[in-house]
Amino acid sequence: MSNTHHSNLDCLIIGEAIIDLISEDFTDSLSTAFSFNRYAGGQAANTAVNLARLGNTTALAASVGKDGFGLFLTQAITNAGVRPDFIQHCSEAATTLSVITRHTQTPDFIIARGADGFLQPDPNLLQQARTCRFIHTSAFALSRDPSRCSILEVLEEGKTHHALVSIDPNYHPAIWPDIQNYIEILAQAVRFADFVKPSADDCIRLFGPDRTPQECASCFFEWGAQHVLLTMGTEGTLLFCKDGGQYLIQPGKVKVVDVTGAGDAFWAGFITAVLDGKDKLESARIGQALAEIKVATLGPMQEIPDRKTLYA
Repeated sequence: MSNTHHSNLDCLIIGEAIIDLISEDFTDSLSTAFSFNRYAGGQAANTAVNLARLGNTTALAASVGKDGFGLFLTQAITNAGVRPDFIQHCSEAATTLSVITRHTQTPDFIIARGADGFLQPDPNLLQQARTCRFIHTSAFALSRDPSRCSILEVLEEGKTHHALVSIDPNYHPAIWPDIQNYIEILAQAVRFADFVKPSADDCIRLFGPDRTPQECASCFFEWGAQHVLLTMGTEGTLLFCKDGGQYLIQPGKVKVVDVTGAGDAFWAGFITAVLDGKDKLESARIGQALAEIKVATLGPMQEIPDRKTLYA
C-alpha cells in the first residue's frame, strides 16, 4: 500500500478482532447455554467498526487465523467501512474465540486464545502511526507477545508524532493467566495514554475491591495517563483529569437489554467528539449517550446515529 493511501487517517485501532459466540438465551452459566449466535467481536474491532460508522476514516491492525472465521472477520470489518490494510492472517494459530452467555450483569465466558496474539511488527503500520490523529488499543491485545511488542512500538511512534492515544484497560485474569507482571506491562502502555477508560469491574480486577474511584484514577495517573474515564454502569461515568478536575456524568434512564459492547460504543462516541474538537467533559457525555443506545439494543448495534443526532 502506498503511504499516500494512509495519510488522511483519523483513527488507527490496534488490537483484537475475535469471534464472539453469544448464547441465544439469557443464562448465568455456559453449562445451560444451548445454542449460540456468531458475531464479529473484540474490543478493538468493535471500536473500529463503531468509529467508521460514525464517519471517521478508520483502519484496524489485528491478527486473525487463516481460516473461515478469520475470513468472516475481515469481511465484516471491511463491510463496516474499516480499512483492512493492517489485518494479518497468521498460520500459527486459529482465530481467537470468545464463548459468552447473554446477560444483563456479568457474563460467564470462555476465551480460546489464538491468532490475536500474533500481530507482527510492520513498517507500514509504524508509518501510519506517524500520520494518524488518534490511536486506540486494549489490555486484551497487550496480554500476548508478539502483539504486545508490536502495539507498544506503534503507541510510542504515534505519541512521538503527536497522535492522541487511548487505552481500554479491560484487564481480566482469564486473559492473562500466565503473566505475573501484568501491572508493569499495562503501565508501559498507559504512559503513552491521553485517555484510559476502565470500568468499575476492571478497577476491582486491577487494584482490588477496596479502592475508591479516586484511588484507582491516581494509579492510572501514576502510570502516566492524562485523563481517566471510570464507567460505573447505572451510576454514570466519572471523568478525572490529571490537573485535578473531577466530573460526574449522570446516566440516562435506559432499560438495559444487553451490556455487551457498551464500552466499545462509549469509546467510539468519545473519540469522535474529541476529534471534532469538543472538550473532554462534553466528549464523555457523548460517549455515554452512545453506550446507552447500545445497552438498550440486543446484540450489536445495527443502526448507529449520525454525528449530528448523537451530539444533539
